[in-house]
Amino acid sequence: PTLPAPLVSNTAALPVQLRYRGPGDLSGPLSLRVKRGDTELEANLRVPEMMTWMDAGQPSLLPPLTGTLRTPSLNLDGIELQGVEIEISQ
Repeated sequence: PTLPAPLVSNTAALPVQLRYRGPGDLSGPLSLRVKRGDTELEANLRVPEMMTWMDAGQPSLLPPLTGTLRTPSLNLDGIELQGVEIEISQ
């Protein structure tokens, strides 16, 4: 699905923080934090599972991760949502 315009209109670089403590083959859990303004994503994933999801011919809509996206507002086809928090869990 296409992302709402406010999320894709800004093409500036995103500050990304990665934290990994695990084997050298990257099979352990990885923590990710991305923030732009007041919008923030905190997620946890495993690289092998993410690569399998990306390589799948018909992947599921949601990637194999857990996390929370927080944003003060989100505009979807003219409907503005305030204080948005989306949680993805398994």
